[in-house]
Amino acid sequence: MRAFTIVLKESELAQSISNEAVAAAALHGVTLEIYDAVLGYNSQPLFEQYGIDKFLNYTMIDKPGHQGCF
Repeated sequence: MRAFTIVLKESELAQSISNEAVAAAALHGVTLEIYDAVLGYNSQPLFEQYGIDKFLNYTMIDKPGHQGCF
């Protein structure tokens, strides 16, 4: 079985929790794949890299937290 988690590298707490989750998953035969989270304040260059620009005008994702989740 495979599972996925998204972890914010900039957060020591997130890293610690992720390590615990990987260990717990392994005990149950689950492979936990880790993906890097995006800190919303750093999302603009990624949006530009992928050609995402029209969404930034919507009020739903005008905040850094919303942009990181997007």
